[in-house]
Amino acid sequence: MVPLGWALRSAGHDVCVATLPNLTDEVVGSGLPALPVGERVDVTALLREAQDEPEGGNQVAGARLRGLVRWNARLSALLIDGLLGVVRARPPDLIVHEPMDLAGPLLAGLLGVPAVRHPFGPPMRDSVTAGMRRAGAALQVRYGLPGPPAEPAVVLDPWPASLDGGVPPSPRRQPMRYTPYGGPGPIPDWVREPPAGKRVLVAGSIDSGDTGRTTQLLAAAAALAGPDVEVLAPLPASHLAIVNQAGLAGVQPLAWLPLHHAAGGCAAVLHGGDPATALTFLAAGVPQVVIAEKPDEARLAAALAAGGAGRGVPAGALPDDVAHAVRDVLADPAFAKAAGDLADEVRAMPTPHALVPVIEALVG
Repeated sequence: MVPLGWALRSAGHDVCVATLPNLTDEVVGSGLPALPVGERVDVTALLREAQDEPEGGNQVAGARLRGLVRWNARLSALLIDGLLGVVRARPPDLIVHEPMDLAGPLLAGLLGVPAVRHPFGPPMRDSVTAGMRRAGAALQVRYGLPGPPAEPAVVLDPWPASLDGGVPPSPRRQPMRYTPYGGPGPIPDWVREPPAGKRVLVAGSIDSGDTGRTTQLLAAAAALAGPDVEVLAPLPASHLAIVNQAGLAGVQPLAWLPLHHAAGGCAAVLHGGDPATALTFLAAGVPQVVIAEKPDEARLAAALAAGGAGRGVPAGALPDDVAHAVRDVLADPAFAKAAGDLADEVRAMPTPHALVPVIEALVG
């Protein structure tokens, strides 16, 4: 959402980012004004508390979904509690919110102002949409909203329409070109140097506490590395120790940098299904291999595969199997061709700056 915030700022509008204090530093680092509300919370512990204890089988997926919805509802309630006094004292003209956020639509309904939804990946599953609608209805009762939470006036959607998989088009959907944002950071010299072989980037989690997925990705990267394949792994400082301890031959650990600066020289990227990572490399025309663990990651991987721009492998796949999938993508020029076509589609979408008048028109 940062590029849209800057587009509105550069057009002369007053923008602030309301968030729990957990993200204040990230917001400030983006150069946008932060409005921290409430107290810092342990979001991982909150998610554990929200999860059911499934017995197995089909109950597992349902329990995870219920836990995800409850988690988002609790985070949204914390935002609403912190923001109610602020927004009533100085109401905004418009609220932009994430797809899973319930605070934005509810506050927009309470204040009678337009809401704009800003997705960041494939369309949500119907079951997730239904669960979020039920959670929104519960919050509506809790906060005395006379009607249901506000439907978005516009959905600013950066996901390429050709990868929607037959989802019916919405009249409120406004395509918007994905502008990569990976936080501030210096651009190292190696970005401008030609690769020693085919360059594959490994993009793990930037969450300092989430080392399990990074370990899995790096094990696959070590199986992939060789004289003809250069494997680079930009990681947060807390994750660099994983590489040093494991002694993964052929994998070059690097300090974290905004990934779009490194994408241009890559022949493929290996990641865990993060939508921002997928969109960053879609915009650069780079084929992708996704180790999918959660349902939404699997849907993202399936969309890339259907578009011919990548492959998905299950979370339990052995490192050699993942490496084999990456080598298949590197060897078949059809993947690079499809990724390039998708990059052209992304570039044809209007920029956040070009859509400022669309947002202004909502306010009047």
